[in-house]
Amino acid sequence: QEQTSDLDFMRSRNMEAGAKDNLRKCDELEYQLTSKQQILSSLKSSSNRMSSTSTTFHISDQEGTLQTLRHMLDHLAPSIEQLKSKSKSIVTNWQEYNRALLQMEKLLREAEAEIDRVQTSAMNVETYEMSTRKAQDHLKAMEIRRNDLEHIASQGRQLSNQCDGQTSLKINEITHRIQQQWAMVEQRLQEIVRPSREIVENWRQFNSSYVHLLDRLGELEARWYTIQREKFTTDIDTLLEKAKDFYQRLQQVDIEIAKLYERSQKLGNHLPPIVGKKIDTQYSVIKNQYSELCTLQDKLQMDCNELKHREKIYLDYLNELT
Repeated sequence: QEQTSDLDFMRSRNMEAGAKDNLRKCDELEYQLTSKQQILSSLKSSSNRMSSTSTTFHISDQEGTLQTLRHMLDHLAPSIEQLKSKSKSIVTNWQEYNRALLQMEKLLREAEAEIDRVQTSAMNVETYEMSTRKAQDHLKAMEIRRNDLEHIASQGRQLSNQCDGQTSLKINEITHRIQQQWAMVEQRLQEIVRPSREIVENWRQFNSSYVHLLDRLGELEARWYTIQREKFTTDIDTLLEKAKDFYQRLQQVDIEIAKLYERSQKLGNHLPPIVGKKIDTQYSVIKNQYSELCTLQDKLQMDCNELKHREKIYLDYLNELT
């Protein structure tokens, strides 16, 4: 809102209009001064002619009066020229300051829009990578235009010194605010760009691990159901070997899930909350499916223990018979 107010203030061009009005008045004064100098010259010429042709006609103190008027007009000319030069300088400085300010505002507005896109639209790694590259382009553009910011500050100081107190204060506020906005945008772009390469790499690894774990967990679930179908038709030793193999595979998956969690935490620390929530949801899907398999593993172990116990009872019974 303050930024909009600043631009409205600059676009109103009241100061520029006032300086241009001064220039018009200076031109009018110069014209009047030239006219009066011509009149004065005519009076001087007429006075000389009358003095040379008449011994009785005399203008009282004519020479002193005309000389005084000439001095007054001669002193007015530099003052008018000085005022005119100052007004031209104000117009030039105002136009230059206004032009540079509007260009800088456009540059920063586009950079802020890209920052918002990273925060709201980068819902997958491809979009994020594209947005961060554009953010890097904006950061480079700002670095190239850094001299423009310094020029605005210099132009603002120069213009401020030429203006009245209230206008000078407003120009100083605008200059300070554009400098603050620059610093804030630059910092936010750096916070996005600096870790972006690592984030893209982690995000791709997370996605790859997520798909891989979905396949692994689906495979383990199918393996468990196969063991369940075979537990009453397979000898106990073979069944125990398959149960042991199932457990070892589950342990390997547990290690991979731990790595997936680490990546999800790293991503969550840098990505917008809405993206972090999506990644947490993906991790939860894997974790919940793994927990279900752990429950199935416990059931498989109980079944194996039960079968071993029955086998022991059966063998003990056979021993008693013999």
